[in-house]
Amino acid sequence: MGKTLGCTEKKLYFAGNLLFRIARCAILNGMGGITRIHRKLHRMFFFFSAQPILPRASGTDAQGIADGRNTEVVRMKIGFIGAGNVGTSLGKLFTQHGIAVTGYYSRTRKHAEEAAEFTRTHCFDTLEEIVQASDTLFVTTSDGAVARMWKDMKTLPIKSKWICHCSGALPSSVFEGADACGAQTCSVHPMMAVSDRFSAWEKLSGAFFTLEGNGALHMQAVLDACGIQHATIQAADKARYHLASCV
Repeated sequence: MGKTLGCTEKKLYFAGNLLFRIARCAILNGMGGITRIHRKLHRMFFFFSAQPILPRASGTDAQGIADGRNTEVVRMKIGFIGAGNVGTSLGKLFTQHGIAVTGYYSRTRKHAEEAAEFTRTHCFDTLEEIVQASDTLFVTTSDGAVARMWKDMKTLPIKSKWICHCSGALPSSVFEGADACGAQTCSVHPMMAVSDRFSAWEKLSGAFFTLEGNGALHMQAVLDACGIQHATIQAADKARYHLASCV
C-alpha cells in the first residue's frame, strides 16, 4: 500500500488487471467475452503508452499516507451531492478507511437518507448545509446534471474547497469559473461499472482510478489512503481516455 509505483509499473499493473479480466471472460462468456475485452485492452494499452503518467505522492507525504498519518486526509471532510450508485459506494469506501464523510444531499431525499444510513453519516436538507459542512464536495449526479448543480453551488461560499465529479466523459473544466471562486477541481473516475449502491464499494478498492484537474494532488492523498491505484491524466486527453475505457 505504501509503495510508490513508477510509470512503467503502473502501466504493467493496469495491463495485468485487464489480462486477468480476459481470462475470466474466457471462463464465463467464451470467445464473445474475450473479443470485447481484447478490444478494450488494445485501446487502453495504446492510450497509456502514448502519454506519461504522473507519479504518486513521495517522500514524507507518501510515508504519512502509508501508515495512516497523512494530516491532510485526517482533516478532510467529504460531502456527496447525489446519492446514487457511485456516491453511495465511494462514501462507504471512504468511511471504511477512516476518511471523514459529512453525508449526502440529494433532490430525492429518500436516496440521501438511505446513503446516509448505509454510511452512518448525515442526510442534509439543503445544498447550502452540505457545502458549509464539507471542505471537499463530490458531485455524483448523472453527467447531464453536473453542470446544472455546479451553477447552484458556485453561488455559495466555496472558496478553498475542492469540487469533484466522477464522470469518465466530463473534464474538470465542467466546473466553469471555479478558479474565480477560489476552488480547486478534479475529475475522479473509477474504471469499473458501479452497478449497485450497497455492495459495489467492496470492489472499488481494486479498481483503477484516473484523476484530472488542478485538485488531483489533493485527491491522490485520498485514494492512497484507501490503497487505490491511480494515474493522473491531462484535460486534453479526457475524450481519448473515455473512448478507450468504453467497451
